[in-house]
Parts: sequence; C-alpha cells; structure tokens
Amino acid sequence: MKKIHPALLLAIVVPLAVYMALHLCFGFYTGTNYDAYQYTYALREGPHLAREEFASTSRVFVHALYYFMLQPLVAWGLDAWSVFAWSSMLFSVLSGVLLYQAARQLGVGPWLALAATLLWGLSATGVYHSNIPEVYPMWLCALFVTMLALWHKRPKLATLFYVFSFLVYVQSILIVPMFLWLGIKRGLKWGTVAVALGFVALLLLLQATGVSFINHFAKERIYLEVARGDLEWVRTNVVALRQSGVIIPLLLVIPLALSYFTGAVFFLLLGLVPNLLFGLFWVKDQGAFLSPAAALTTLLFVYLAGKTKDYRPIVAVALIFTVPMFQYAWDEAAYDRSLGKVQFEFCLAAIEQMDGETPLVSTALFSRWLYAFSLKERNCKLIKYSPWAFVESQSAAMQTAKYELYPYDSPVYTDDSVHPAIVADLESELVFSHSGLLSNGSPAVLKLYRAVRRSKH
Repeated sequence: MKKIHPALLLAIVVPLAVYMALHLCFGFYTGTNYDAYQYTYALREGPHLAREEFASTSRVFVHALYYFMLQPLVAWGLDAWSVFAWSSMLFSVLSGVLLYQAARQLGVGPWLALAATLLWGLSATGVYHSNIPEVYPMWLCALFVTMLALWHKRPKLATLFYVFSFLVYVQSILIVPMFLWLGIKRGLKWGTVAVALGFVALLLLLQATGVSFINHFAKERIYLEVARGDLEWVRTNVVALRQSGVIIPLLLVIPLALSYFTGAVFFLLLGLVPNLLFGLFWVKDQGAFLSPAAALTTLLFVYLAGKTKDYRPIVAVALIFTVPMFQYAWDEAAYDRSLGKVQFEFCLAAIEQMDGETPLVSTALFSRWLYAFSLKERNCKLIKYSPWAFVESQSAAMQTAKYELYPYDSPVYTDDSVHPAIVADLESELVFSHSGLLSNGSPAVLKLYRAVRRSKH
C-alpha cells in the first residue's frame, strides 16, 4: 500500500485545523454574505416556496446544483444551515487537496505543492468560505477536476465535470478557453459541446423548478452598474485581489512567467486571464469572483518557482507573506462571523417583540429575517425587501418604495438597514434595540422601529 506523503497530509490537516478553529470560535454565522441566508432559507422551505420567491432566494438560475445536492438531506430532516455549512468545509478541504494534486500533476514537488495549498487555503477568500453556506468551495472542486481532465487530454471526462461545475456556478464559462489545450480544432469542438451541455442541463433543471434563466440572469447587471458608478472601483478591486489570495503570488509570478514560458504556463493562463479580468471589471470588492484566478495563480507560481535553480528563497518569501495574509484572513472571518452572530441574535430576539400581522421592511438583513422567520414558524410573507442602490435599473423601484412599502397611516416594522432616503419622512418609534461585541472589541447596535407614513390632512 502506497504511503501518504507528509506534504499531502499537511495539505489536509492544516486548512482543516484552521477551519475547525474558526467554527469552534465563532460557529457558522456569517455577517456580510447576503446569499448564504437566502440559500439556506430556500433549502429549509424547499418546494413550499412560491416560484418567484424560490428563484430570488435560491438563485438556482446561476447555482442550480447545490440545491439539488443538498435539498434531499434537508427533506430527510437535517438542519439546512448545518448541512450547507459542513459541506462547505468539506469541499474547502477537498479543494486544497485537489490543488495539491494539480500541482503534482504539473510536475511540482510535494513540498512546493503544499505551498500552493497553504497560499490558497489560508487566504481571506479560502478562510471566509470554509464553513458558511456558499457555493464556491464545491464549485472550485468541480473546476479542479475539470482542469485535471483537460491537462491529461481526456475530453469526455473534462466535459462531464465541466457540466457539473457549470451547474454549480455559470461563471464556469470562463474556463472554457482551457479546452484549447486539446488543440484548436479539437478544443473548439469539445469546448462548444461542454458549454452546450452545461446550458441544456441547467435549463432542464430550471424547467423542473419553473425558474426562467434569462429573466433572472438579466437582473445581475445591477452589480456592474454599481461598480461602474463607484469612483473607488479600482481601489476596492485591489482589496478584492488581496482578499482572494491572488495578489502575492500574482506579483511574484509575472517575472517568472517571462523567463519560463512553457506549455503548462499557457494552459494555466487560458483559465487565469478570463477569470482575473472578470473579477476585476464585473463587480467591485468581490474576492469570491476571483477564486479561480487565485487558485490558478498559486498553481502557476509554484510551477514556475520549481523551474528556477533554487526555488527555496522564492517560496520562502511567498510563505512568509502568508503569515500577515492569514492574520488578515482570520481577522476578516472573525469580524464577519461575530457580526453575523449579533445580527442573527437581533433578528431572533426582535421577532418576539413583533405582532403577527404588521409587515417588516429590511434591506441588508432581509435574508436573515427570512431564515429567522422560518425557524420561528412565522409568516415570511410579511417581510418586504427595500431596494438598496440608486442606480439606473433600480431608480424606479427606489422612487416608489416608500409609497408601496410604507402606505399612509399603516404601521410597518423597519430596521436600520433601509436606505435613509426611503425612511426620511416617516414617523418612527423604537421598538427594540440589541447590542453585541464584535471580534475586534467594537460594539454593534441594531434597532427595530415601528414606522408610519402620516397622510397630509
């Protein structure tokens, strides 16, 4: 029986120990990840949701496979949040192992391959998504297997796993250029087949749920509008690069790539460049969109470092940088989870102060309210979403929100995440206030109001 190399063992143990420590300290709470509560709400409620509500909360039009993988477990009685969170941790560790194996397949030594896993697994994006309900860990696993099949020029297997990765997240379309590794003619043929099968499989799954891909995907342009309207776009995307774990190996890899350009470099760049450009220019401050670029960059870095006469100093520099990078990652994740805990405790406690008939309006906490109402078996139809951005596609919604969400002389609960321009003219009474201490020692205070728009007579 072949022994497991110590480097592979460490590639499993080190990230797992970090992720478990994060869970033991802060649990599965997530503060700023809006989608996590939506996904778990959709998993928890399952087929009981109306089609439109299911589409908006589950987001199956871009992330179909997670729902069909996990919903049967929830239907059997397991907790939706725990199922999704534990699966994220499992896939996070597995993605680190696959990254290690990908490096080894490229001809990289075991200890250098371990460096790739640590650079990625201990980055802010890697740590952040390790044990919250999100699709990125399982998505990366499917992408890595697809990439390995392409590297070994097995197009049928690559196409199969590409379909899986596409069903987890449609951003997988950005790795299609990697099919050109099979050759231009063959790569175009199999790449086209893979994309076509991915769309067919997605549309068939969506047909079963009654969700339209085109209608819902078209709404995603709001993220691009917000990014373009932000004067700090470039600066925030540099922050996103740092969060993704890509910036340190990216800076180190540029001079190395100019010196050692090989077929493997070309292969990795086919996937790296489209994902890097997409992450930089589609939406601001979203390190998760840069996940494939970060993983491929770390692979490219260790591969090129191994081509040098003595890679140890270069890798030592990269690993030294992982210390402050990991400290930043831990602080970010700790802050996020401690904030999430305060927010969720606020929602659970505030529900006890509400009557069962008055509607509730929220923006940033909308998905948390949904999940909390579901846990407490309250009527989720009372929760109304208030638009959050003054951009072209939402201008009409912002204009009419205050009149539709806050009808004259009718009380409405509202939290302090609703845009100030919408609640400015309301007569508000404080109903409940909840405070908690965040991981950095600062307090967080959340408030629930009963608001009324008075008629002018």
